[in-house]
Order: sequence, then C-alpha cells, then structure tokens
Amino acid sequence: MEVQFRSVEISVPYSHGVKSEDWTYTVSFRPAMEAILGIIEDPDLHPSFTYYPEHHYVLNPQTKKLMRVWTDIYTGDDWWELQVHSYMFEW
Repeated sequence: MEVQFRSVEISVPYSHGVKSEDWTYTVSFRPAMEAILGIIEDPDLHPSFTYYPEHHYVLNPQTKKLMRVWTDIYTGDDWWELQVHSYMFEW
C-alpha cells in the first residue's frame, strides 16, 4: 500500500508595520491512519516491530539489587497502559 501525499494551499494574514498582506503556503501531508497502515503492512519492517511491552532490569552495583531501566518506548509505563487498554476494548 503506497500512501500518496496530498497538497493544499493555506493563506495566512501577515502584517509588518503598516503593511499587511496574505502569504500563501503549499502544505503537503499524508492522512495519519493511511500512513500508519502503510508502515504496519510493510513486510520489510516486520522484524523491527515490538508487539508487547517489556520491563528491563539491571543489577545496581552499589545496592546489589535489580533496578528497572527505561531503554525504549515499549519499556515505559505508558506503553504498558496502552497495551492494557488495547486488550480491554476491541477496535
């Protein structure tokens, strides 16, 4: 699935001192859901996906106890929360 960019022109008022005019910009974008689906459906990216949250621990050399570390987005508490909510509700 190839996601196509869309372009629109946006005009915004600009004033500097007594001079006032509209500046026009061309903005290109892709719809977010189409872009996300394009990434998820790309078989070349599948080995890079992490599907489940993880907790990582290291041994603290001073206390000799395990200490939790955050190394990536899927090791954080928000990812765990997102996973819990995803399983509770059907999309």
